[in-house]
Order: sequence, then C-alpha cells, then structure tokens
Amino acid sequence: MLYGKINDSCSNYTPLRVTREDIAAFETQTGFFGLGQRMVRAGIWTIVNEGEGYAIKARA
Repeated sequence: MLYGKINDSCSNYTPLRVTREDIAAFETQTGFFGLGQRMVRAGIWTIVNEGEGYAIKARA
C-alpha cells in the first residue's frame, strides 16, 4: 500500500514515489478521494512517471 514515508537513514526521510495510477487505486480502494493530492502537497508522496515508482501493489 501507499502508507508513510520510506526511511533512507535514521534521520533522513524520502517521500514515497508513486504514480497517478497508484494514487487513483489507493483512493478507490480506501474511499478517501482527494487524499492523494493532500499527501503530495504535504511532501509524503512524490508523483513520478509510470515505471519509476516503487509503491507496493496490494494483492487482490
């Protein structure tokens, strides 16, 4: 899923790299529509091009 930040070291956090499709799937699955853009604005997620993200897909 697309929760939280990825920890690079003890004190340095890097935003989770997600695609727009990841955000749409997350919002559809959880029902929290609009949350993806808030996560991007807050610096928790970064939107990248298809194939550059490293979000883990949930198994159906």
